[in-house]
Amino acid sequence: MSQPQPAGHAAQDLAKAKAKQYYDTGKAAFDRGRYRSAIDAYEAAIAQLNPNTLLGAEVQLALVMAYEAGGNLQEARDLCRKLEKHPDSETRKQSSRILYILEAPKLNPKPEWRVEIPDLSEVEGSDGEYQRAAGSGSRSRSQAKPPERPSDAEPLKLEEVAPEANRFLWFAIGTLVLSVTIWGVLH
Repeated sequence: MSQPQPAGHAAQDLAKAKAKQYYDTGKAAFDRGRYRSAIDAYEAAIAQLNPNTLLGAEVQLALVMAYEAGGNLQEARDLCRKLEKHPDSETRKQSSRILYILEAPKLNPKPEWRVEIPDLSEVEGSDGEYQRAAGSGSRSRSQAKPPERPSDAEPLKLEEVAPEANRFLWFAIGTLVLSVTIWGVLH
């Protein structure tokens, strides 16, 4: 017969379950690019948790990423500095690495460092396959000519095949016949 849990444990379990729910909500919002909603959910989760637990650390690291993605760089740095003192060594390592990245100087890329990708939709002979998703260009995908199936093509004539390919084919056949003959004699 199981013993009933003290009221304190039941309250902790309920708080942990709520925190996990907020955390999952935050992850879903973050994945959809809704960083402000993710921040709110992660902060609500942290309010339900002991921040020095592994789950507390996981939620706080996720909050750092949400702060950074949402443009709140100072909050992200401050939380990383706080996490560098976390009881879990792995959390300390992760927060130090993230802080190093957040504090790295921003590069001002020179124009010659950039690669410009031309829009090929306006090039003569473009078949619509290279047109942008926005629908630019004169020919749509539905009008594009489907690729020719091998059964629609004319049969290949042996004299049209490159002579080098013919020589290789005869060499391969000869080697195979010779190998089979030798093997048959020896076994």
